Amino acid sequence: MAETKEKTKKTRRGIRLKTIADVRRLLAKTTNRLLKKEIDVNEARALAYLASVLLQVLERDKDKGEQKETTKVYFVGVDPEKM
Repeated sequence: MAETKEKTKKTRRGIRLKTIADVRRLLAKTTNRLLKKEIDVNEARALAYLASVLLQVLERDKDKGEQKETTKVYFVGVDPEKM
């Protein structure tokens, strides 16, 4: 069981989405990966939905002038270098 946890830790990576530009970059990369058939439509749809929610939060915080902690999103089994 310890081996499984260790393997999970190694494959679990995150990317930082702190700004609207970061989210825009994620959406562009997701679109390109979808067009290259590296991910399926359901994965792309889920990422787009999560990105839209995060954009709403970032815009709300920007309007309020708040500085929030870094948001780190985990995509289990997805290499962030390819995102």
